Amino acid sequence: MMIKLLEAGVREKFNRDMEWTVRFSPSTRSLLTLRMRPYGITTPYEFFSACRDYMLADELIGQITTPVLVTNPDNEQFWPGQSQELFDKLTGKR
Repeated sequence: MMIKLLEAGVREKFNRDMEWTVRFSPSTRSLLTLRMRPYGITTPYEFFSACRDYMLADELIGQITTPVLVTNPDNEQFWPGQSQELFDKLTGKR
């Protein structure tokens, strides 16, 4: 549901629904605030929209021609498995 709101550009409802979510979870509110800070934005809609701009879609990964260092930290808590997924999709010399 939230992804559909984001994709449809329904900013006000997305922010209102996110406000209900973080109201019941102070830790989620703190984490979201921390994650928004580097972007210099203050609303969840703006944050999730900005994050989508950094998504490495398969088509974009296929265009990477420069050498890439892909690390795979032990006990990755935020994006487990994504390092390997990226590595597997790179088409350059291994």
